Order: sequence, then C-alpha cells, then structure tokens
Amino acid sequence: MAGDLISYELGCYKTSPGGLTHALDVHWRLSNNALFAERLTFPELAAAAVPLPALGPHARGLGLAHALLLACIHRMANMRVGNANRLIWLYDIHLLAQRLTDQQWQQIVILAEERALCGPCCDGLNSARQWFWTTLPAEILSRLRAGADREGFDPCQFRPRWRFEWLTFRTLPSTAMRLRWLGQYLFPNAGYLRGQYNIRHPLKLPWFYGARILRGISKLLCQGH
Repeated sequence: MAGDLISYELGCYKTSPGGLTHALDVHWRLSNNALFAERLTFPELAAAAVPLPALGPHARGLGLAHALLLACIHRMANMRVGNANRLIWLYDIHLLAQRLTDQQWQQIVILAEERALCGPCCDGLNSARQWFWTTLPAEILSRLRAGADREGFDPCQFRPRWRFEWLTFRTLPSTAMRLRWLGQYLFPNAGYLRGQYNIRHPLKLPWFYGARILRGISKLLCQGH
C-alpha cells in the first residue's frame, strides 16, 4: 500500500520453472511499521556490516549485535497480526544469542537503552529461552528488564492489532504527521484500490473506499492475540 508513513517494504516474488516460489522483501527502512522504522539507521548498520561469502564475494549482512536487535524488532512488529512466535523467528534469536561475545552483549544493551528497545529485546530473548533453553547472561537480562520497566513496556500493548495501530498513531512526533498517517491508512491511492478490488469504473471507487474502511475496522476489532 502506497504512503510514506504506511509501508517501507516491497515484496517481490518469482516462480521458477520447477514451481518453487522465491520471495524477496526489499526494505528501505528498518521495519515496515512506523513505530520501529527509525530505531536504527542505514549508515550505522552499514558501518558494522560483515561479509557473507557464502552468498557471494560482495554480499554483506548485519553484524551479530544489530542482527539480534533487528530480530527482536521484527518479531514485535509482527505481533499485531498474531504471528510473533513463529518458529523460524524465535530460532533466529536463539542462534544469534548463542554466538554473541561479552562485548557484543554490552553493545546490544547500550543500543537497546539508547533506542528504547529494552522491552522488545527482553521479550524476544525470554521467548527464545522458553522454547529453546537459550543460555543468556544474567547481568544482561537484568539490565534489559530494568530498561523495559523504564520504557513502560507491556507486550499486551502490541496485541490485538487495534492497540498496536493506536500505539503507532500516538507515538508519531506531530499532529500533522498523525493526520497524514491516518489519511494514508484510510484512503490509499486509487491505483492500489483498483488493483486490490479489480475496479474498472472510476465511479465505483467511493463505494470501495467505504467498504474497505468498514472491513478494516471489523478486522481491527475482531483480531485477537
């Protein structure tokens, strides 16, 4: 869906001759949700990037500390649709946590405290430990819990979806930005609507805008944890 405050991601898909579908998500911000999109910047991630020779001679990926932070952010951003505890995401957190050095753990805590990410990190790490018995440093968990308390973090505020969207709306920095977010959310561009509903006659657009708003409200109210 178009809108500079609504979506920071493009999903690309290609089906091979054998019928296997390949998916590639192209992001131009850290998260596809405005609540987390600015917590880490591209320059700082690029500066700490590491080579990925298995993918190719020029491939680079996140350093371990940034990768763990992103894994926890990604999980929290998906809590609004009820799939935060997918096996592959929790197992990623588990595997990353097992490889961190003491210095990298300290880097994670400092960044989490600076960027108000202690809550998401603490929740993600505790969830990984619950399922995979992940070994975690007691001092690190203690600092993350203290930071989460300072942040007023409550995982329940991220579900159901209407509470997550309300939190996103409330944390936008200005009234003008909140109104712009609301307008883009409720009234996407006509091209998007035509593609979604296969609308051919322009006079039908207002009806589909109304139907989309009512459907969206219903989904927000009915979607549980």
